[in-house]
Amino acid sequence: MNSKKGRKIILIIDDDEPLRQMLRTLFESNGCAVEAAASGMEGVLKSIRQLPDLIICDIRMSGIDGIETCRQIRRRLTTDQSKFIPILMLTGRKTRLDVRAAIEAGAIDYLVKPFDPMKLREKVKTYIQPMEAVKQTMAIDELKRAWSNRR
Repeated sequence: MNSKKGRKIILIIDDDEPLRQMLRTLFESNGCAVEAAASGMEGVLKSIRQLPDLIICDIRMSGIDGIETCRQIRRRLTTDQSKFIPILMLTGRKTRLDVRAAIEAGAIDYLVKPFDPMKLREKVKTYIQPMEAVKQTMAIDELKRAWSNRR
């Protein structure tokens, strides 16, 4: 995954500007770097360029919705590490069908608006921390492959 001066990168995909700003403040105050996208397609493109450590995505957006955004991110990211980027849906939609569609599209969790910012912060912390172990394991595997190819 990418990082900005050693900080974790969180990509927020939501068409609600005040919410993006609130989330930016919440996560930057906790030492994360925050990228934001106002549409699903912008979020897909930023996820490819940035390889964030975690993505927070709304479902209800103009253009492609959050479910399709999640599908496209999973389909377009091709590196081994990128398939482990946690995608957390943060949305006003709360039916079982919405939750199932999000999980099937590649989201790992689902939080309904209105939400408790501290609960969201804890979920984000929970999902970002294990990624360090994944990245270290993958780096070791890459070194082993490179070493074995030299022989």
